[in-house]
Amino acid sequence: MALTDKEIQSLKPREKKYKVFDGYGLYLLIHPKYGKYWYLQYHIAGRPHEVAFGTYPTVTLKAAREKREEARQQLATGLNPKVVKKNVREARSIVFSGIAEEWIQMMSASAKANGDGPVRTPLDPATVKKHRWLVDTYLNPVRLANRHKTPSGSYFDCPAT
Repeated sequence: MALTDKEIQSLKPREKKYKVFDGYGLYLLIHPKYGKYWYLQYHIAGRPHEVAFGTYPTVTLKAAREKREEARQQLATGLNPKVVKKNVREARSIVFSGIAEEWIQMMSASAKANGDGPVRTPLDPATVKKHRWLVDTYLNPVRLANRHKTPSGSYFDCPAT
């Protein structure tokens, strides 16, 4: 049976988390403390998979159903919706890391006076090094994908294959 917005609003948390299904694999997970989460459950090669769509009410019932239909179309063309979502997120990160790199290069060089205002001095080399570390650590998904944790808890980088 399909959910309605009123039914969703009336769902209250219980002692344990529980699922309320909407149809075609879409369900709302009601967590005891943290809220209501949209998920789509699907199978690829007989194995169950899930992809998250967001929290209710940020993602409305209508938006969750639209995302479900997009995911079903992806499944029909042989794509895994969870992998597609991850690739889109990484693509956004790559774009932002490129912009961050340009900003670091711009701030590393001194700006020439054009007569309108003072000359901007370049950032301190230690600051540039820290900014570059932040970009590499948090914004470069290719590098993050090749990081592995050692038994001592530190990380080392493996070459990309």
